[in-house]
Amino acid sequence: MAPARWRKIIKCWAQVKCWNLVV
Repeated sequence: MAPARWRKIIKCWAQVKCWNLVV
């Protein structure tokens, strides 16, 4: 398992979700 990779993916996903909520 790669926690670092997961953290990066989660961060990107969260950012995209945030953008979708804002827009």
